[in-house]
Amino acid sequence: MSKQTQKKLAAMSSRLLVLIGLVAITALVTNAVVTRAGDEPKHDHDHGHKHDHDKKDPMAEMAAWENANKLAPQHDMLKMYVGEWECANTMYMQPGAPGQTSKAESKCSLVYGGRYARHAYEGSFSMPGPDGKMITKEFEGYGVVGYDTMKKKYVSIWIDNMSTGIYMETGDYDEKTKQLVMHGDMMTPDGKTMNNKSVFTFSGKDKYTMEMQMEVAPGQWFKHMEIVYTRDD
Repeated sequence: MSKQTQKKLAAMSSRLLVLIGLVAITALVTNAVVTRAGDEPKHDHDHGHKHDHDKKDPMAEMAAWENANKLAPQHDMLKMYVGEWECANTMYMQPGAPGQTSKAESKCSLVYGGRYARHAYEGSFSMPGPDGKMITKEFEGYGVVGYDTMKKKYVSIWIDNMSTGIYMETGDYDEKTKQLVMHGDMMTPDGKTMNNKSVFTFSGKDKYTMEMQMEVAPGQWFKHMEIVYTRDD
């Protein structure tokens, strides 16, 4: 091998060693950067604000839900509904006109540990038929009343055999007047919404009255139904 060839090989070997060294150094630097980046704390995208859901304790959250839904003193009012009642139902077709009274029966009991009063209503009433003559309609209804400890309101639902919707109300009870006043929206056949309220007045352990009123003008209410509940015991 000539000296010139030896010099070329030596030069190539030197360049190869330098290249290998550069690759090794680059790998070491890259590994250090990556490792350091992995060790650094991750930054929250919300400018340092931590997400609340990341800190919630599932057991504590469940305990909070249970505590918020415990029976409250307001549930005691529901006991006044309990029992078997004779009902006198009077319907008023228009203001100033005489009402049509009919008889019915109602049974009510507390359910789910006293959280709700569940009552069934059965009876009949008279109303004008298509030809204007009075006809008798059989009526059945089912309602539930409770106190929502989250909303701090009394709540109720009602269904019956003369409707296809679920009527809902919310309201408050006044211990001084012994009245529970509930408000709800009722849809009319023409698609409009009518403000409605139910007023329950408890005059004793064996009697209470329910009035249903509709708002015919702002602040003006028309009583279109009254039911008087009584019992002997």
